[in-house]
Amino acid sequence: MFPDRIDLQHNNALTINIVDQHVVCSHGASIDCVCMLDDQRYFSGSQDGGLCLWSVMKKKPAQTIPAAHGEACPWISSVAACRFTDTVASGSSDGHVRFWKVENTKLEAIGSLPVPGVVNALEFSPSGRLLVAGVGQEHRLGRWERHPEGRNGIRIIRLPVNDA
Repeated sequence: MFPDRIDLQHNNALTINIVDQHVVCSHGASIDCVCMLDDQRYFSGSQDGGLCLWSVMKKKPAQTIPAAHGEACPWISSVAACRFTDTVASGSSDGHVRFWKVENTKLEAIGSLPVPGVVNALEFSPSGRLLVAGVGQEHRLGRWERHPEGRNGIRIIRLPVNDA
């Protein structure tokens, strides 16, 4: 068993706090993308096509959505969260960026936008008014499938924001 704290005494005192590892398990395959929603929750996507909403206090997800982008498109290649809001997005090779609303410990699909090709990266702007998608003809981790309708580059998506 590891100690909770190590103190080394030399000329100067050095204290190292050891934090327990938080090992999570739920997806049936490799977790390829993770993003922080707020200081208590995070969101992940996996090669098995599942999306999970996690709490930092639990080792198992609060909710899992299997085949979040459909049965024909198993791999979630990117996720993003508009931090400290209730909106997250996921990307895959199905030609869509999907948007999800987080309510406490539940994910609810709220819409999608067509994005031809494989969505390899997603990032919300700090204001939440833009979503930047890195899109390609092939997956970022290998050349298993090709989507010729996609163009390698970025796509900037303006999002409706309620200022009220």
